[in-house]
Amino acid sequence: MKKSNSTPGLEVALDELILRTNPIRFMKSYGLELNAMVKHLLLSTLGTLKFVMLHENHPLAIALRQLELADGKSVGLLFDKIRSAEIGERIKITLEEEILIYTAMDITCKAYVSDLGDELRALNEPGIKKGDPGFGEVRNTVLRGCEIVMQGMRESFGNEPDFEERVDVLEQFVIV
Repeated sequence: MKKSNSTPGLEVALDELILRTNPIRFMKSYGLELNAMVKHLLLSTLGTLKFVMLHENHPLAIALRQLELADGKSVGLLFDKIRSAEIGERIKITLEEEILIYTAMDITCKAYVSDLGDELRALNEPGIKKGDPGFGEVRNTVLRGCEIVMQGMRESFGNEPDFEERVDVLEQFVIV
């Protein structure tokens, strides 16, 4: 849409309307280079987050809904964005997506130490081939990867109020 030079007030109004109707267009974005380990960790944690969400009566799923920490559509879109990216590709991630990644990692860690971890084990062990790392080793690798990435994210985004708010909420929610 071409802006008129004779109506500067209209230009401002149009800019404000665009900002309100399409805030992602104006949000900060961050570059994320996807090496194989990062890509697999992100896909694993987003998949685990979706797995938790499917267990609607589980305390983690209830908390996700009540606290509005994640929704299936956003998780699916981010999962598809990462899955479709090539290894070595640098993708743009919004702060909102960074917060979702942090949430997925936090919920993944909590799921692995809850009864959902037992269900994940039962689902995955039949597909593990002899000689491959066992479920316990894979789980420990995912947990360690989450720990490292989450610490880096807290250092990188510690000055972002929305990110800090999410970290605070997640730290207050402890499963028993």
